[in-house]
Amino acid sequence: MATAGHDCAFWGGVLGRALLLWAAVSVAQGEQPAGTMAVTVSAERAKEQRYDVTFRCEGLRDMSLDFKMPAWTPGYYKIMDYAQNVQDFRAEDGGGKPLAWEKINRNTWRVKSGDDDVVVVSYAVLATSRFVAESQLDEEQGYVSPTSAFMYVAGQLEHSVTVTVRPFSGWKDVATGLDPVDGEPFTFCATNFDVLYDCPILMGNLETIKFEVLGIPHSFVGRNLGSFDRAEFVADMTRLIVSAVAIIGEIPYKHYTFLAIGPHPGGIEHANSAALSFGKDDGAGSAISPTHNKRWMSFVAHEYFHLYNAKRIRPIELGPFDYDKENYTDMLWVAEGFTVYYEHLILKRAGLIGRDEVLESLRASVRGYESRPGRLHQSATESSRRTWHEGPFGGDRETTISCYDKGAALGMLLDFKIRHETQNRKSLDDVMRALYYEFYRDKNRGYTEQEFQEVCERVAGCPLTELFEYASTVKPIDYPKYLGYAGLDAVMPEGDVTQESFRMKVVVDANELQKSILANWLGDT
Repeated sequence: MATAGHDCAFWGGVLGRALLLWAAVSVAQGEQPAGTMAVTVSAERAKEQRYDVTFRCEGLRDMSLDFKMPAWTPGYYKIMDYAQNVQDFRAEDGGGKPLAWEKINRNTWRVKSGDDDVVVVSYAVLATSRFVAESQLDEEQGYVSPTSAFMYVAGQLEHSVTVTVRPFSGWKDVATGLDPVDGEPFTFCATNFDVLYDCPILMGNLETIKFEVLGIPHSFVGRNLGSFDRAEFVADMTRLIVSAVAIIGEIPYKHYTFLAIGPHPGGIEHANSAALSFGKDDGAGSAISPTHNKRWMSFVAHEYFHLYNAKRIRPIELGPFDYDKENYTDMLWVAEGFTVYYEHLILKRAGLIGRDEVLESLRASVRGYESRPGRLHQSATESSRRTWHEGPFGGDRETTISCYDKGAALGMLLDFKIRHETQNRKSLDDVMRALYYEFYRDKNRGYTEQEFQEVCERVAGCPLTELFEYASTVKPIDYPKYLGYAGLDAVMPEGDVTQESFRMKVVVDANELQKSILANWLGDT
């Protein structure tokens, strides 16, 4: 169900800011460009697995307009070529008269508007893929990944837009992070296209589990969710959210929606929602139980914490987005790897997993990196940049690594180093808070590599040259040294961390500082 009770004015404030509303310099604060834009997406051809999209633009008044389909979606760093699924493109003026157009490149349709006040383009989108970064439609449900379905006008990304959804016959529900337009069924608004592209849409006959956390409404929405204890599920989700929020200290959204999209692989984070794979494809559509499923809860913690790390605390290269091409950054080892690191701590501090499970999960990240021969050839920064071509988990094991794995390991070591140097008065949590308040809240932008290191060193109170060399080079990591700060012992047969028997265990004779660091790190104090 669409979350009610919030108007579009809010999107111009907190959530608009959350999505980094990068308006053109010439546009005054709060001032919208001339004209209006409205999109209608229809699921009436669900049997054919095609969405019909109409995009109406009024008041732009240009001799020609370039309508562009994004080539990728933020949160999934790969060129997807969404334009290949566009069919039956056509353009008309406000009276229905056809307008001439030509496709000038792979993802751009140039419409010769002739200074008409109204331009309407329409097209179909083939939606057969069951993947979180692509749109899908059948007679059971519809999922719209916005960048794969909605075009924008070149040079007009900052323009506000309304979206009207027309569900398939018999469907009752539409869920999205967008704010509804009062009095208009299944109609929503976004202050610009960055907001629109950050809010996927789920439609069908859906179940909505509503709950409040710290006074903020949350929803978990999906079709055929299956049999599980809803009360226990809400309790677990509440503890997870409270644990994550405690790291930063504030909730930066007015409502949040978890979209359970079914057994479609993957999950993608958004500023006030997350699209999550949920359930197993057993032919009957029944879902796995989310309660007592620690692996799935870890997945949720990862995507949820991204609302801070990656969406708001972000490398400066990741926004404003260029939807035409790769947006390279060397810092995914922080944006993604640190999120992997925190997903385990969030669950532990929430009381959903124990100490041994945290250590085992982080051991897996260390081994995921150290067991690859590619660690001798590719750094974490290079892996971040190459994610666009090699995928999030790296390519050839002989020559590449995953910045997710090494980033998680480096996050842990950096955390221990900061705690050690500050006598457990500061931690990586303080780094994340500083980045959030200084760059997202105060400067409304991302951080540079140099700024990230400067914040880490300021919090630690000392240079962190060696740790950042671990990120930018293939220099071997001294695990015993850094784990020792937290009273942990790296057990490595003959010094070989790649062996299955590598473990991290608690030192029996740890000193008081080591004990306090370990307890505080895990949330035991």
